[in-house]
Amino acid sequence: MEKSYPAILWHRKWLVIGTTVATLIVVLVGMLLVTPLYQASAKLRVFTAARGSVDWVDYDIAYTERLMNTYSQLATSQPVRQELAEQLNLTQIPDISAQVIPDTELMQISVEGTDPVLVTAVANGLAQILVARSEDSARGGRTAQEVLNEQLTLADEELSRAQAAYAEALAQAPEDSARIAALSRSVDLRQEVYSALLQQYERTRVAEELRSNSLSIVEPASVPQDPSKPDWTVNLMLGGLVGLVAGASLAFIFERLDRRVQSTEEIEEITDLPTLGRIPYVRTGPAHVFQGTAIPAQEAYHRLQAKLEAQAQSGVLRSILVTSAEPGEGKSAIIANLAQALAHAGRRVVVLDANLRRPVMHQMLDVSNKVGLSNVLTQEWTVKEAVQTTRVPGVWVLTSGTYHPNPALLLNSPGMDAVLEELSKPFDVILVDTPPVLAVADATILASAVDGVLLAVGRTQTKRESVEAAIEQLSGVQAKMLGIVVNWAEHTRDLSHYKYYQRAEDRSRLDGRQVKVPTAAARTVRQDGGGALAAQRAGQRPTVRTGQQAGQAVEQRTAQSHDEPLT
Repeated sequence: MEKSYPAILWHRKWLVIGTTVATLIVVLVGMLLVTPLYQASAKLRVFTAARGSVDWVDYDIAYTERLMNTYSQLATSQPVRQELAEQLNLTQIPDISAQVIPDTELMQISVEGTDPVLVTAVANGLAQILVARSEDSARGGRTAQEVLNEQLTLADEELSRAQAAYAEALAQAPEDSARIAALSRSVDLRQEVYSALLQQYERTRVAEELRSNSLSIVEPASVPQDPSKPDWTVNLMLGGLVGLVAGASLAFIFERLDRRVQSTEEIEEITDLPTLGRIPYVRTGPAHVFQGTAIPAQEAYHRLQAKLEAQAQSGVLRSILVTSAEPGEGKSAIIANLAQALAHAGRRVVVLDANLRRPVMHQMLDVSNKVGLSNVLTQEWTVKEAVQTTRVPGVWVLTSGTYHPNPALLLNSPGMDAVLEELSKPFDVILVDTPPVLAVADATILASAVDGVLLAVGRTQTKRESVEAAIEQLSGVQAKMLGIVVNWAEHTRDLSHYKYYQRAEDRSRLDGRQVKVPTAAARTVRQDGGGALAAQRAGQRPTVRTGQQAGQAVEQRTAQSHDEPLT
């Protein structure tokens, strides 16, 4: 079953969070190690060039744009930088940049450096240099106005001389009409030339007046209070975004490479078996959940017990083998707790430790392992002599016994069937613990000899291929698969109900209203003279009996026949 992207991210949330936090820490350390930089900016205005006369003006926008680009290039040119260094007595000029602000007449000069006072002085000094150069450019060389002024002076002098000659001719020879007419035309011509030059002079004067003062400072630079780099807000946001993207990418990569089963639904899809139990994670004492306050785990085992009881109604179900695909999936802890759950329901349970290679049941049930299954199969001891009581009322155990060099040979012997047959008479349920299926052949050998097989699967622990291989091997020997027990199952909504009843139970304890109801197994032990339960209440360790004493105890407590299945 393919997971959705949100499900993958939620499953790998700690990887995503860890990657994001690590990225933010790297960014934070990097910003702490970087020397802060300060930026000061001055704004200048370049007036739009105009042309025309007193009564008509036209703005030359193209010329203004070229002028602004020219000033921005001059601001970063070497001659200007050298002049600035001499003016401020600097050996090294900070970084300078100039840019034209779009759709305005403004140009911004920015200076960046480690000293906020210095960058402010450089920005203002550079702006003043550009304004000075603009004024020098306007005053440099002969202007059109000056040339026209000279021509206008000459025209005025010629006009004056022509007027004087005309007046003298009128006074001396008024009868000389031809001369007077010629002088009159000369005066009119000089007057027209003078008028034309005067108009051209006025237009030029207005144009140059409009062009003058084309560059000015509109906003001088001020001393910056905060550094411009590094930008903490932007860098942390970018770092967090990069961390999230990297974490999500790693989550998808790990999910692709990780072959372990991640959910109960995935396990059911692989095995095609029903889930009989979902055992949640238990922080402490996973093999003894009924001795603590792990109510969700206790209820999970009660549900497993109830489902096994339901399956037993449809057929004989005395012997149940619990195994796993790989080591470390918690099958032995499941057996120990399931035995207690069955005992609480009034069943007489015997745990058969058939893991002759790495036995652990004697440690979990706190009994001796000097005599056990291997000794029975080698006919050193009888079943009645080897069975031991445990601290839990209603639970007995036949441990693995002493070491044997060939466990598979013992388990495949006819004596193993005889052991199961003999245990089925005094006990209601036989829980068999074996090595993992893929480790050795022991579980496969015993699978066909029992009434049903439970496969324990450790979620987030077992690989898909291992579960598939285990099912294939068990199916190859015609094992009756009862279902799967998911260990370390994911949390479900039932947990909130468990917590509700746990709070109610805690309140009952505080109010002194808790009533203990003895189980059927406990009543059986009391009728037998107290036994392990009496010793437990007295604060003593229960007597561990072996040999003939254990056999007699079993016979006494199971006087009646119990050949019927779990009902």
